[in-house]
Amino acid sequence: MNHDDAKRERRLERLLAATHAPADPLILQRARRRILAAQASETPAWLAWFAHPAAVAGAAALCLACGVASVEVWTAAQSSGMVVRTENPVTVSALLGDDGSDGMPASSTTASAHGTADSGSVR
Repeated sequence: MNHDDAKRERRLERLLAATHAPADPLILQRARRRILAAQASETPAWLAWFAHPAAVAGAAALCLACGVASVEVWTAAQSSGMVVRTENPVTVSALLGDDGSDGMPASSTTASAHGTADSGSVR
């Protein structure tokens, strides 16, 4: 019997003494099984707050308040002109210097006509 088992036994003896229950082996066995089952099914600490309705309600209220605040900030930014909406994607491409090639050669016919270093042709 290790230290944890001895500690559980002392706790069980105290509970039995407090309730004036007889030290029947069947009762002790059932109590041990219940204690072990309760310890095995313990939820992780980061999920334990779900058991408290006030904590869940508080988290939901905080989430709702953050959503409302972000909508208000976005609306205020749009009305004050801080957010510039671009209707023409060509303007954005011109500002970024994007030619639409995505890093590929501009035309595939130009590359194949001149040959490339890895084309397999031997000189």
